This record gives sequence, C-alpha cells and structure tokens, in this order.
Amino acid sequence: MQDHVALYGALLDAVGTGNEPALIGLGAVSIRCRVPGYGSGAINHVITYMPELNLYADSTASSVEFGYLPLADMDRPTLLVTAGTMSRTHATQPLSREARLEIDVAQVGVANFAYWVKGGQL
Repeated sequence: MQDHVALYGALLDAVGTGNEPALIGLGAVSIRCRVPGYGSGAINHVITYMPELNLYADSTASSVEFGYLPLADMDRPTLLVTAGTMSRTHATQPLSREARLEIDVAQVGVANFAYWVKGGQL
C-alpha cells in the first residue's frame, strides 16, 4: 500500500500537483478519539490527498477512475501526514447513468429492440 502512495506521489510531484499521504482506517471501528484508530490498530490503509484539487485517490483501487474513491474509503476520518491535521474523505461523489432504448417495429408486427446502459462517474 505505502509503495503505491509513494510512487503515485512522485508521479504527481513530477507534473506539479501537490499531494500528501493520508492515513485511513478501513473496516468497522467503534473507538472515537482525536486520531483515527489510535491505539486500536485501525489505521490500516494509506491513500493520497491532493490539496489543490481537494481530491483523495486510492492508487490500490483498480476499478475506480481518477478523482473517485471506492465506497469503502468514503466518509472516513483521515490523518494527513504532511500537514499533521485531521480531515475526512468525501461522503458523496457525482455519478451518472446514460440509457438508450432502440425499437424497430416492422409492418408485419415483428419487433427488434436494443438497450444500452452506460454508468460511471461524471
């Protein structure tokens, strides 16, 4: 996990995009304290935060586009490593869905149809 964040951070640095690691706990944690998971071993993942873009990225999530988080990472407390401050991942993200239905009806009453659905992030 940390290797992904370090490499991703280096690539972002190379193109001039500021970034910092963000410690996050995945899974059910019932302890409430000033540092997420402190003393409970609940910090078990590292993601990247880009302050200028106000975006989090999980470079280990293979099926999620840039700028979006997997559901397991959303609305979680984080500790921004460089700044040393608490933050929180976004609770929502914009999604879109496009549907298209095409129906061809012949004069003899025979019909053919096709249906396409395209979904994803905006």
